[in-house]
Order: sequence, then structure tokens, then C-alpha cells
Amino acid sequence: MDNRQQRTKESFHRDLVFIDQHPITPEPPLLAAKRKSLRSSITRIDSLATEQRSAKDAISGHVDARVRKLRRDHMMPLMRIAKPLLAFAPGVEAALRVPHARSDAYTVATAALRMADAVAPHAKLLLSAGYSKDYLKQFRHEARQLALVVKTSETARIRSSKATTAIAAEFEKAKKTVTVIEGLVMLHHGSNSVWFEHWKTRRRVTKRIGRPRNRKKSSRQPLSPSAREATIPA
Repeated sequence: MDNRQQRTKESFHRDLVFIDQHPITPEPPLLAAKRKSLRSSITRIDSLATEQRSAKDAISGHVDARVRKLRRDHMMPLMRIAKPLLAFAPGVEAALRVPHARSDAYTVATAALRMADAVAPHAKLLLSAGYSKDYLKQFRHEARQLALVVKTSETARIRSSKATTAIAAEFEKAKKTVTVIEGLVMLHHGSNSVWFEHWKTRRRVTKRIGRPRNRKKSSRQPLSPSAREATIPA
């Protein structure tokens, strides 16, 4: 939910407060139904906003940092050590290729798993290079975790997109509800009354708090005194 939507939701709350403070007696059934509908929309908007925030948190997952760490700290040193020494082993050269730095996370993760499988039969070489006995286990774990984060992020993007669309639709529904409520306020309180003016003030969406946007300065240069005189008709 963006800043504008947040401020619009706050105006919905003020609309409900106005109706509570200035009731129409007896309350028309249509007004009762629209009040209930507006409350329901606010509750749904809050629920969707929570889902949206949760999805965005899942999308981040620090994927870029994990990709860099896997490539630089694990794959590249292992490739430089093992590739010249295992050139005789079939298929190892291809398996030891490190994807480009701009490759997507899933490509890097699957390449890391292939690399781990390729060097697994050569444990003595890894030990002689100073790798720990459980290094390949840790290496595979990092690669699998990265692949899992990528899968989770894709699912989260779908969730976020659906929540964003649903929030927009719910706001449109709520705005139409408020329009009907406004018509009822005009009908029962009078369109020229003090109460209706108070209603319009309440339902107005507040301005965004913060520094105003910088307006573009005019590219026109001020005229010199002699130029201004030249523009005055004789």
C-alpha cells in the first residue's frame, strides 16, 4: 500500500467517525449497508497490505549478496584450484565453469551443485588444499539454500502482484461506497448546510507530509533594463 492509499484509508475512517458523530435518525437501511461495506473494505485493505508487506520481505531474501558470496568465496577459488589439476577427469572441466556475474541466482545455484558433484570424488585434493572435511556439505547447503530463496521469491512476487491488484480494486469499491454515503449526507443534512461542509472537510485526503517537490526553475532569463525598454511599445 503506497502513501496515497494510506492517506485515503485514513479518510475512510474519518467518514465513518462523521456518521457516528452526526447520525441520520432514523438511519436509512442503505446507509447502514454502506457503513458496513466501508468497514469491511477497510478491514480487507489492512489484510491485503499485510500480505503485500510479507511478500516483499520474502522477495528480498538478500539474493544478490548470497550470489556474490557463493561465486567469489566458493566457486571461483575452487575452480582455479581444481580445474588445472583435474583436467584429466572426464566432464570435470565443464562442471567447474563459474557462471557470469550477471547470471541469475538459480543459474549460479545449479552450477554450484554441479561443481560440488564434480569434485566430490577428489576429496584428497580438497584436503591437500586446506579445505575442511565437511566443506562440500556446507557448499551444497549454501547452493540449495540459494535455490530455495529464488523459488520462494518467485512465489512471493506472484503473491505481491495479486495483493497489489486486490488493494487497488478494494479502494475503488470503497470510494464508490463513500460516494453513496455522501449522497445520503447531502439528502438528509442538506447540501448547503454546515454539516455538509464539515463532511467535505473530513473526507478530504490529506496532503503528503514531507518536503515539497522541487519545482523546475524556469529556463527563461530575466530581461535586462535596456531589453525591457525595447519591448515597451512607443
